[in-house]
Amino acid sequence: MKATGATLHLLHVVEVGSLGSDARSVLKEGELTERVNEIVSTAIETAEASSLDAIESETESGVPSKEIRNYMKRTRLTSLSLGRTGRSISADI
Repeated sequence: MKATGATLHLLHVVEVGSLGSDARSVLKEGELTERVNEIVSTAIETAEASSLDAIESETESGVPSKEIRNYMKRTRLTSLSLGRTGRSISADI
């Protein structure tokens, strides 16, 4: 964010606990890692195409709300925008 000198932080939290123990044992870790890397890479490419130079990315596993709070504390972020994939908004209504 050239005008302000801000850094764009991209945090991807993988919530593997919601898959259940049977699904986790069947799920190949390499496949999950590959998909996460694709998602983060696409986000970085989109940001770079928008002329953003200062980009940091990180991937965590766990409970998203907890991991997001931990990341914000660790990096001292003061503002946040959220997005998510994999479920439609209507699924939550």
